[in-house]
Amino acid sequence: MMKKLIINALQIYDKDDGMGKYATSIIEIAEKSWFSETDVFYILTNEGRAKLSHLITNKERIIDFEYSKYSNPIRKLFMENIVVPRTLSKYKADYYWSLDGKLPLFGIKNCVRILTIHDLGYIDVPKCYSMVQRLYWSIIYRTKARTAELVIAISEFTRQRAIESLKIKPEKIYVIYNFVRESLYDKECFVENNETEDYFLYYGQIAPRKNITGLLRAYVEYYKKSSSPMNLVLVGKKYEYEELDKFVSETNVRELIDNKISFVGYVNDEQLKNYIIKAKFIVNASLYEGFGMPIIEAFEFGKAILASNNTAMVEFINNYEKYTFDPYDVQDMTERIKYFSELENHDLKEIFVDESKYYREKINKDIIRENYKELLANVVDIK
Repeated sequence: MMKKLIINALQIYDKDDGMGKYATSIIEIAEKSWFSETDVFYILTNEGRAKLSHLITNKERIIDFEYSKYSNPIRKLFMENIVVPRTLSKYKADYYWSLDGKLPLFGIKNCVRILTIHDLGYIDVPKCYSMVQRLYWSIIYRTKARTAELVIAISEFTRQRAIESLKIKPEKIYVIYNFVRESLYDKECFVENNETEDYFLYYGQIAPRKNITGLLRAYVEYYKKSSSPMNLVLVGKKYEYEELDKFVSETNVRELIDNKISFVGYVNDEQLKNYIIKAKFIVNASLYEGFGMPIIEAFEFGKAILASNNTAMVEFINNYEKYTFDPYDVQDMTERIKYFSELENHDLKEIFVDESKYYREKINKDIIRENYKELLANVVDIK
């Protein structure tokens, strides 16, 4: 009898964040004949089903779930901790892989648990999370993460923080880096375009942890110092962000918005691809990242990137001291932006070649796919 693996991919929505994009990338490779003696099922929201209809050919392997991350906390608590275990029991799951770092508090029996941990931001940068989020995640992570038979961390930084804070045994937790999803970048279809427009690009959530206020402060200073300042384009969904709202309303940055600074909002992967291709360079001023997808995405598109010099981001940038800044130091960020903006495209291409060297040689998608295959083979029957 075929064994059953159920993958919790509830993070996939029409407008994905980082976890949703990670879940999509896992399903992309899982659907490419990963498993030989295992039936794979996916727990998906209605939005997730619609978004992945082209990818999952056998729709009977989709388990529909009436769930939303925007549901009230009580409903989310019930769905994640009562309904998920019931689903595993109903399907007689042999393996359960949670892609968002959470295991149900109750009811998982006779099932091998696999867990992906992305970060511990709720511990390390608590001001970026509500009290309810910090309390719930603290209970879930601290009590259940160590019970998983296999834990995957998406960076060495996250692995070390999980060992230190969640008391996970080091021999149970492995590092496998993220990779760029095919819906954004397909090397078979990508044609390099050396023509850029007069802007540099931030993309990701417009949220406190991403330090958008700090980036705007740096841009204002850069604008004052530059004789010919480039535009700043910000792509991404805006979340509750009181500090940013206050900064925009109380400073002269409002005069620059729409003239030199553009908030585009959420875009799909095809649109995002165009923004990346046309940008002169990419910037990421985040205060905290468990990984930092824009770094490796920029590298896939042949783009230089300026990034924060903290947390996991420095793991992927060769000679990172030359291409990163202190996200808490507006002056440092300003000077780096000014330096990059004054370079010619061929100079930025040389920077890309240098800073992406480690990624291109050690962390490419083919290597990562094989890392997943080898690691999961210890637990799940796969080819």
